[in-house]
Amino acid sequence: MPDIQNWIEQADHYRSAFALSLVSIERFNSALLELVALDSSPCTNIHIAVQMAAPFGVSTLGSEGVGDAAQAQAVPNVDEFGTRVRISIWKCQDFSGDLTEIGVAVVTLFKAFWKAQLRSSKSWLVSNENSERANLIDKTLESVFRGTLAAFLYCDLDNFKSANDSLGHVAGDRIIREFGALVESAASPGGIALHRSGDEFLILASCSTIHQPLQIAKHLHDLVRSHDFCTDAITIDVKIGIAVFDGAGVVTYHDLERLAESATLIGGEKQRGRARFASVGSPEQPPQVDRSSLDTALVLLKSGLGMREPFANPWLNLISQEVEVAVCGNGHPNKCQAAVTKCLEWIRPDFLDGVLSAAKSDERAVPQHPTFSQLDVALAVAHAACRAFGSQGVERTLLLRFNKAANFVELRIEPDSTILFTGGLPEQDEAETDEYDLGAIPRWEGQVPPEDTFKRAVLVRIGHDAVNLPSRAFRDIVVVDDRPARGGGLPDFWESALARLIAYCDSSPNVGAVFVWGNERYAPLIWAKIGDIPNWPSELDILTFRTGANRASLSRVAERLASSIFRSGSADQLLPELAGVYRRPIILKPFSQPGDVDDTRFLVRRLDSTGFALSKEDGCRARSIAQAFPLVLEIVRKAANGGRIVDQAGQELNELVDFKVHVDEPLDV
Repeated sequence: MPDIQNWIEQADHYRSAFALSLVSIERFNSALLELVALDSSPCTNIHIAVQMAAPFGVSTLGSEGVGDAAQAQAVPNVDEFGTRVRISIWKCQDFSGDLTEIGVAVVTLFKAFWKAQLRSSKSWLVSNENSERANLIDKTLESVFRGTLAAFLYCDLDNFKSANDSLGHVAGDRIIREFGALVESAASPGGIALHRSGDEFLILASCSTIHQPLQIAKHLHDLVRSHDFCTDAITIDVKIGIAVFDGAGVVTYHDLERLAESATLIGGEKQRGRARFASVGSPEQPPQVDRSSLDTALVLLKSGLGMREPFANPWLNLISQEVEVAVCGNGHPNKCQAAVTKCLEWIRPDFLDGVLSAAKSDERAVPQHPTFSQLDVALAVAHAACRAFGSQGVERTLLLRFNKAANFVELRIEPDSTILFTGGLPEQDEAETDEYDLGAIPRWEGQVPPEDTFKRAVLVRIGHDAVNLPSRAFRDIVVVDDRPARGGGLPDFWESALARLIAYCDSSPNVGAVFVWGNERYAPLIWAKIGDIPNWPSELDILTFRTGANRASLSRVAERLASSIFRSGSADQLLPELAGVYRRPIILKPFSQPGDVDDTRFLVRRLDSTGFALSKEDGCRARSIAQAFPLVLEIVRKAANGGRIVDQAGQELNELVDFKVHVDEPLDV
């Protein structure tokens, strides 16, 4: 039921928040959409058209309704730069009242977003001319970007002083304003454009990946290089420094500005026409090119086809995305080389031959310089090619050819032998050339499927030691606890591990292999049961009884995995097999959607345990894990508080290794 007063209170809540921080167009739009979605909202749509004078253009906020608006008004005197604003509001059918108060609230909300009093007369953006800017940025970092990945871009025009001195201050002011319009265009809709001073501008933007600020920087470079600043023979360009922060701890505007600005001057050299990250920490040296690193890169590439950022190196992610966009726009692989060349001309990398950044799944520090090998570029192109061609219904494979020093590389797509990318020096010695098969491009229908669709294996890990296999390659990892076996010689509880394995594999139709890694000695039963999958059909009754899985699931998993079980105590032995799985051709199937999930909390402080019958041997007995979990917590809590360990039956235990949890329905959470 529409309620004007409640709606105005909610709008005033947003206005108060916007007055204390900087607001992106995306965030302002979200606020408008949330306001009209309120049950108390008397309006169905709010649309705001903002017309700034040239060189800025028209921007629209909110959403338009159907038919004529119930109220439309021009907002006078928005700022001193001639900006015109028109607000239109569409009324709910069941609201017959007047929208005047709603209109006033929307105008007030817009002004809190626009901050006309803080805008520069030169750039028309929020500027350093106002002492409130640094405080606003700090409050924005604290209230908007806390706990999220965000980027701070410092943008400085190249050759502006020469143009200003040669053409005069009037032309210089025009260049500043035109550049400000380009900065705002590159920042929108999720970023916030600011004028620092002179020819220096800033962009504050949230991002979900580290390579997203590179996209903003490249977009701004493209805008600047295609814009005619009317400076005769003086070429205007821009250098951009990027500081990335994760929203943790206390970070101030001055900290970020110092970091971002430092990236535009590296080793005493101005990074003219480039974008560079601020140096925070030292990235680890990528592995050398060998069979193992190539297998790792292949597994990461293929399992990451549902990701826009499969590589630890953000520059490679940018290459992949730029190539994918270029190829999808024309639908033919012969456009790959031109797209790569254009991207590399902007990046201007330092090629480090003989290494493979694409074999790293975790980058602990952002690389300041774009340093990678020609082979890395080829793998980034391969990722883009898989995403671009996977839905075309044609079976294709990818093949790499490179010399021993990795300073020449060629990526082909078969069966038509089209060269997607050639990089490095021309080949000198055919005998020094190696080939590496990247295997088939997975196929699917429609848009690129979600990330987990591409995971084609499950890992059963015995023990808790780290395994040198790319964890991202696995749909799930079943951890078999080996501590009871190592500590007291107890048998491994193979039923639970097998039940989880069956559930994971049956719910993931694209999983075609199981890898078992660890010491067989500490889990001989699960080791043997997984290795005996071909004989599962003859043991359906006993396996169904022992694991709780149904017969149909057991049969499906046994049939699919009978010839794809890989067991070893060495990860190095399993890696080539894992790469082989990802080389296989596959037509990806979508996951079945789970039913409605009850998201109510099952863990309650007051638990009635009278309904759980216990024998003397039982430490805890429950129907499901959901019921057993709080009981175990209570037992541990009592042990910590009183110094005695007492199970649910009242029996005193000497140590928790003797404790037993009996779960009647292990798969029912």
